Amino acid sequence: MPASLLGGLFDLTAAEAKVAAALIEGLTLQEIAARHSLSVSTIRNQVAAVFAKTGVSRQSEFVLLCGGSPIVRR
Repeated sequence: MPASLLGGLFDLTAAEAKVAAALIEGLTLQEIAARHSLSVSTIRNQVAAVFAKTGVSRQSEFVLLCGGSPIVRR
């Protein structure tokens, strides 16, 4: 799901929307941080904001909310 759509659906900032899109891809916090050249702590804060705005508490819940199925990474 495009970040811009996620932002509009859930009133996310541009940064939060990019993180949300990466969560849907199944990326880890470390992978998201590396992708955006940010600290894991910053990504954690953005994930917490995404979860608060969407009313979920886990990545799998967020992915399901967005119409996907959780990705199992090995």
